[in-house]
Amino acid sequence: MIATSPLLIILDAAVFVLTWLVSWTLRWSLEGVLGFPINPLSGYLEALVILLPAWLLACQLFGLDAPQRSLHFVQRYKVLLRRTFLAVVVIIAVDFFVPRYELGRSVVLFFALLHLPVCMATRDVVSTLLGTRRRVRTLIVGTGEPATRLLQRLEDLYGALVEVRGFVATQPGSDTCCNHPVLGLLPELADIIDRHRIDMACIALPQLGRDEQFTLVEAVLDRPITIKLLTDSYSVMTSSFELEMLGELPLVTLENRQRGRFREWVKMLVDRSVALGFLALLWPLLLCIGLAIVLDSRGKVILRQLRIGKDGKPFHLYKFRTMVADTDLYAVSPHTPEDRRITPLGKHLRRYSLDELPQFLNVLLGHMSLVGPRPEMPFIVEGYRGWERLRLRVRPGITGLWQILGRKDLPLHEHLEYDLYYVMNHTLLLDAIILLKTVPALILRKGAY
Repeated sequence: MIATSPLLIILDAAVFVLTWLVSWTLRWSLEGVLGFPINPLSGYLEALVILLPAWLLACQLFGLDAPQRSLHFVQRYKVLLRRTFLAVVVIIAVDFFVPRYELGRSVVLFFALLHLPVCMATRDVVSTLLGTRRRVRTLIVGTGEPATRLLQRLEDLYGALVEVRGFVATQPGSDTCCNHPVLGLLPELADIIDRHRIDMACIALPQLGRDEQFTLVEAVLDRPITIKLLTDSYSVMTSSFELEMLGELPLVTLENRQRGRFREWVKMLVDRSVALGFLALLWPLLLCIGLAIVLDSRGKVILRQLRIGKDGKPFHLYKFRTMVADTDLYAVSPHTPEDRRITPLGKHLRRYSLDELPQFLNVLLGHMSLVGPRPEMPFIVEGYRGWERLRLRVRPGITGLWQILGRKDLPLHEHLEYDLYYVMNHTLLLDAIILLKTVPALILRKGAY
């Protein structure tokens, strides 16, 4: 898992303060040109007491605190650009909610223009002076033609940035491959990564099936490395998530970022606060739906289904009844809107996911999150293979990637792939994006029946 060093935090804080002071100085030097004075420096220094910790905290919460190991220049500094954007948003928010600071727009503009290049230059200079700049220790998994092509592209494009330590073979054979040592076989992958202190593992085995590839990912998922996958198994994600191109080779980057207890605590606090707010606002709608169900058909209004939550712990999920009363509680869910088990009212509730509104109570109780993998029934989880159980590392959600990218239109294995991506990449920013995209998905009734 990838963590942020204290040195980087101190460096980023220093760059923020320096850029803020330089921005004020530039505006002060232009007083004669602009024709009106700038507010005293004391106000800007006082604002720093709020701005700096607020920005550092926001970077932590939105997952912009982890160093990036992408080889491509644009990819490598994209996170720094996002941090600059977030800094500007924090400054504007503080100026709006604390108007007594009266922060000048020109100072904010200078800060926005200067922060990114100063941060990039400072990181490069400090890493060079401290001798922490080193090539990325890289391992290539596979010895076939895709692996040799990958090696060639790495050396041609990023020879000065990477140090290829060797290959991992799928079966016994030669001790070398393309003048690099073969360090072992696939079953030894995790041990090889630990022994050679690998930073980046490139899996170039497109001939393996989806399950075998995911099993490889699971075997090294807890290591503090970047995984680059040369395969089309993640092509389901390419319409919504960016691929990194290495020449003509598409690579999907997977990083299991470290998430401290504080971030998890904040996520739970946000979840429960929003759930409480929704229940307070929607109780008249919940009451009306309950009365409509009573009038529509006989049976219970709210059902309790046993589902599997985080770390495999069972919990009871609440939802409005949408099928006839004699339907088995754990029967396979309808896959067509014409399913005869669905009640007349149930069709409308399921179409707009109104049957899931009671799940806000599950969020309030801590069983679920607003965003997360789909909560599955016990018999489905019992059939999981090793890598599929990775989705149990986080709380299931009312909505998720599966909700906004297809819902029931997607086969089960694609749900699992989306869930794996979320488990490895979830941040408050990703949660916010998913929540915003859920609204049009519900309005368009995509894959809901």
